[in-house]
Amino acid sequence: MRTMRCADSGLLVELDGLREVQALYGALTRAAPEGVLDVVPAARTLLLHLEAGADIAEVERAVRETRPADSQPDDGGLLRVPVVYDGEDLA
Repeated sequence: MRTMRCADSGLLVELDGLREVQALYGALTRAAPEGVLDVVPAARTLLLHLEAGADIAEVERAVRETRPADSQPDDGGLLRVPVVYDGEDLA
């Protein structure tokens, strides 16, 4: 795990791969460290958006001490999006 500060309101956590990202994301969304507003996952990173004035060093320490979740991420289930294909340009 490698961490990098992003300006004064963010912390980027670099991990080995998607599985590690999903595991840490699951743990952090269940119990986010104090000062974390949002956790944004990507393929190999997590971006933690912090409150103004949050102690970045304390958030970093808490992230490093967080035990990644063992469970698989929820696939979210089936999402149906109603669509209507019509219009003058379809002829």
